[in-house]
Amino acid sequence: MWHLVLTSFLLTLRTFGGDMAEVTRHNDLGVVYMEQNNFAAAAREFEEVLKLHPNYVIGHINLGIAYVQMSRYDDAVRELKEALSLDPDNPYAHYTLGLIYKIRGQYPEAKMEFETVLKKDPEDPYVWHNLGIVLSKLKDHEAAVRAYEQVLRLDPNNISAHYNLATELRRLGRYEEAERHMKRFRRLRALGLKPTAGVRYLEQGKYAEALPDPSLLKPPPDERYPVKFVDATEEAGVPSFPLPGRVPEGVPKDASEGWLREHVIEPLGGNACWGDYDGDGDLDMYIVRCGANVLLRNEEGRFVDVTLKAGVGDKGLGMDAVWGDYDNDGDLDLYVANFGPNVLYRNEGDGTFTNMTQEAGVGDPRWSVACAFADVDHDGDLDIFVVNYGDRNTLYRNNFNGTFTDVTQEAGIGGARRSRGVVFTDYDNDRDVDFFVLNDGEPDQLFSNNRDGTFTDMAEEAG
Repeated sequence: MWHLVLTSFLLTLRTFGGDMAEVTRHNDLGVVYMEQNNFAAAAREFEEVLKLHPNYVIGHINLGIAYVQMSRYDDAVRELKEALSLDPDNPYAHYTLGLIYKIRGQYPEAKMEFETVLKKDPEDPYVWHNLGIVLSKLKDHEAAVRAYEQVLRLDPNNISAHYNLATELRRLGRYEEAERHMKRFRRLRALGLKPTAGVRYLEQGKYAEALPDPSLLKPPPDERYPVKFVDATEEAGVPSFPLPGRVPEGVPKDASEGWLREHVIEPLGGNACWGDYDGDGDLDMYIVRCGANVLLRNEEGRFVDVTLKAGVGDKGLGMDAVWGDYDNDGDLDLYVANFGPNVLYRNEGDGTFTNMTQEAGVGDPRWSVACAFADVDHDGDLDIFVVNYGDRNTLYRNNFNGTFTDVTQEAGIGGARRSRGVVFTDYDNDRDVDFFVLNDGEPDQLFSNNRDGTFTDMAEEAG
């Protein structure tokens, strides 16, 4: 795969005499935004890349992929064709063009693009799978069967290929073969496997994923140096806050809220999260405390307190916070978890924030100790998961209209636990968002995404 990327990179170097470091910085920041499903911000970064270096092949490809995710297909086609004018055999550009033509119903053109990719790389199951779909649309069912057979040669447990192959075989009257693959499909589905290929970003194979700058892929061995850290807190202008003490070993049964606050909540509280809230290319810091929280803007390595100007100095009993673009407007918003009502701040894009907690319906009033943004239902917007200690955790589904709905019970993740943290990941590599919940003194939970709005706890099965 990467020798193809390096070829495009070498083509770039021959035609560019500018600051490649700036090109790389914007490009790789765009790749990060793509992985966060922040496609508008990613597109802006790739557009900056091409302002600096109009012949950067990877920049045109990445911008085309970003435009596809934004449904700006005409713009995507323009960028991908420009990439091909610079690198005619580039499989990333051909494959993504094929996806666009498939979406638009231009099946002969899509077939040609996928076949071009397969001449370069006949070992990619996603390309074969999409070719099979297109051939079926063109009513070339014999060829579609051969394409799906290639998918299964490369990925024998590809549940989508078994189903589609069974369908094509039925159309050809090969019922016995069709039933064999349909049985295999049912067996794999019963084991919890999900459709392998999807329509969202990171669900369509490697050739539809934005590319980092290849110069960063693997540093030469003789350029690796030991990492050494020094305390730069004072030099960077980061304020120090006194630690509130240690948590006692026992908690009285009749402990008042004041006692809990002083002896338990405050020692456990406090955190910091990093995010480029002002979009200037460097990371800013939000500090959560059991008191007035602090927002520090990064000004070339020194931090300036902009809490009052930004309007994010929540004075609750802060436990955690997380950045995320919940309204898909291209900038980072902020969610704060408290002992008591939580807070959602919307980034206005001018350095200020608006408290949208009541309007959004996400002011969870419990003892929230952690929180996270993740697109758990794969609908293109960020949902919110809140970890509550000694109570049920909460999953808020983003309605994409500024409001959220508590879907905890429907999702099958209710039940009170002494939860302490959550990590979102795709642990089973089926291209959906699963998550792991860390519990205090109780079994941890590993929730597998069923892709129907529900989750199944697989912790015991997974060991």
